[in-house]
Amino acid sequence: MEQDFLEVFKNLTIKSTLRTMFEEVTLIKLVVAKSKGIVKLYIRSTHIIPARDKSLMEREIRDQMFKDTGFVVKILEDYVLPDTYTPTTLLNEYRESMLYELSENTKILENAFKKMRFEAVDENTVKVILPDRAILKDREGKILEYLNLVVCERCKLEASFKFEYEAVEEDKEKEAWDEYKITKLVEERIKELKPEESEENGISEKTDTDKTDTDKTDAEAKDKPLKKESTPEKAKDKKASFGSKDGFKGKRGDFKQRSSGSFEPSDNPDVYWGREFDPDEEAVPISEVVDDFTPVIINGKIIMTDRRDIRNDKSIMFLVLTDLTDSIKVKLFVKTEQYDEVAGKLSEGTWVRVKGIVQMDTFEHETSMASPQGIMKGHDYTVKRKDLSPEKRVELHCHTKMSDMDGVSEVSDIVKCAYNWGHKAIAVTDHGVVQGFTDANHTWEKLWDKEAAKRKEAGEERPDRQDFFKVIYGVEGYLVDDLIDTVIDSKGQSIDSSFVVFDIETTGFSSTKNKIIEIGAVKVVNGEITDRFSEFVNPEVPIPFRITKLTSITDAMVKDAGTIEEVLPEFTAFCMGSVLVAHNAGFDTSFIKENCKRQGLP
Repeated sequence: MEQDFLEVFKNLTIKSTLRTMFEEVTLIKLVVAKSKGIVKLYIRSTHIIPARDKSLMEREIRDQMFKDTGFVVKILEDYVLPDTYTPTTLLNEYRESMLYELSENTKILENAFKKMRFEAVDENTVKVILPDRAILKDREGKILEYLNLVVCERCKLEASFKFEYEAVEEDKEKEAWDEYKITKLVEERIKELKPEESEENGISEKTDTDKTDTDKTDAEAKDKPLKKESTPEKAKDKKASFGSKDGFKGKRGDFKQRSSGSFEPSDNPDVYWGREFDPDEEAVPISEVVDDFTPVIINGKIIMTDRRDIRNDKSIMFLVLTDLTDSIKVKLFVKTEQYDEVAGKLSEGTWVRVKGIVQMDTFEHETSMASPQGIMKGHDYTVKRKDLSPEKRVELHCHTKMSDMDGVSEVSDIVKCAYNWGHKAIAVTDHGVVQGFTDANHTWEKLWDKEAAKRKEAGEERPDRQDFFKVIYGVEGYLVDDLIDTVIDSKGQSIDSSFVVFDIETTGFSSTKNKIIEIGAVKVVNGEITDRFSEFVNPEVPIPFRITKLTSITDAMVKDAGTIEEVLPEFTAFCMGSVLVAHNAGFDTSFIKENCKRQGLP
């Protein structure tokens, strides 16, 4: 259930400036991963939250609410920004936050971002300008992946990126290359001394190009002394186990990392991607998977797929798997020309076994598996529930997802389930709505047609439509207290005269802070509607996401509408001649008066 972020953490003691930054932020979901010691807060915001403020809020929640548990708190943003944002304006405004985020994860990408500039080619295309240096060209793929993560996934903007490299002076090139070699040397020393912390979480920094550079730095590092507690032999053994180019070795066996971006069809029809592996090897529940660079096998169902095209005629395929203990994302690098063939085998609903290394994605703060060794046919071990009772029940009170906040299932799934269980009927009784009736009837028609065809093939009589499985159409109605006054501030007017009934939508629930975004009204004369008024109003401020969800009114819908100074006189003229102006239940006319007064209108 989505809730206001500050309402959920209303007892949190924080500075007013930080509290202001989290106003109109929605908490979508809170997940506590006990086995991993992480508390994840998924939020949605209509304004950019600086990375420093996000980090401060994470620390405050951790220290005040999870101090003695040892849990780490991570806030994961999902932005819904006004149309005024373009990819270029977003990157320029979000630049400091990106640098801060990268400084906590990977210094190499942080240094790259310090040197780049962004220019708009068109509304959705950004030119990324970088110095013409080998170190930056090597990181182009990682830069592109991070830009897509921030702009396309986090901020929901359509964008493409074109890289352009500027010539640099020779001495600066040499300086940059020396900096690169030093960085790689430091990385290799860390790998030798503390292999369990050597790899970057999330987007791996190791590329094929890096291997050549690593060989160079290894040669330079041979004469460097190691810490006393680590001998060269031990360091070498650790490196072979955790970070060598030949592969990884862990408690579940040897594993040789497959290079990404290649797909060769296998003679074994059970191999969907990559290499074949032992189909009888034990799978690990996703809830127990840890990012310890140990190869694991996961058996799960694909519940979501996505695609993103990248450079060099390649695409990234995203798969989300679940084994009903937890879910995990798998990334495949596929040649674009082969994408449809791979996607045909890895569609939603397919059970697969995936072998690979699970790592923590630093930027998404989620464990994921990138470039798996192989994907094979999986085992569907789920058992469909059955009704084994000799005397079947008939459910007379059932809510579908049409019942707001009280139903999550499709009415078609509910009807089919009751039929498959042998029930004679089922009643659909949603909260004050009948939108589920149509799908319920269509599902019943399909079930009857299927049964009729089955009996015809068997040479039996068609089923009686009146005696066949029944769908009972109902509704959970609401009682209205007819003793409550429906007219407020009456001046003695007669209800039989003409009057106007109006409804307004606003950017929030405050009559002093929020603005009107729509006015709708009807004029009633002698009990009949004689005229209508319906106009959007441009509030000249972004409409909060929660208001868009509530009213279905978006920034795009009010973008070209008139302001309140233009629309309100039109509405007043519409009302002229009416004896009574009434309001819809729940709204007070003082709201209109306050808006007029605040904006200097009569």
